[in-house]
Amino acid sequence: MAGKVDNNLEREDATARSAQESFHQRKILIVEDEPELAALLEHFLRNKGFVTATANNGLTACRMINALRPDLVLLDIKLPELDGWEVCRLVRKIPDHHLASTPIMMLSALATNWDREQGLKLGANDYMTKPYSLKEIVHRANTLIDQHQANSKN
Repeated sequence: MAGKVDNNLEREDATARSAQESFHQRKILIVEDEPELAALLEHFLRNKGFVTATANNGLTACRMINALRPDLVLLDIKLPELDGWEVCRLVRKIPDHHLASTPIMMLSALATNWDREQGLKLGANDYMTKPYSLKEIVHRANTLIDQHQANSKN
């Protein structure tokens, strides 16, 4: 009889943890200097259940990353003030390990192999070229956030 009670308690605990994790809305910081593209990303991601914030330059992005602690950063490369390369480099140097390991997906019109390799070498977790599929961004975003959360628990 005690085994059945313990199993029920374990299931209830697992259900409660699952509900708590799904309650946490995933936060995405969109770093994009083209207002129309930023608005499109923001609208689509919000409709998919994400909480979003937008920065239109690299310096603002760095401040917002520290303040918001997003679950993912969608990062353009060609930005005013600090480019995406430098933003990525700076994020990876943050002393707070959890924040420094925030997933970064670069979204760029720069489409050469060198650009992609450079982004990944600087610490980006993913690199997509424009034009891109919004559905694919959502899929990759969820995958990166899931991986980061799993790694954070270990």
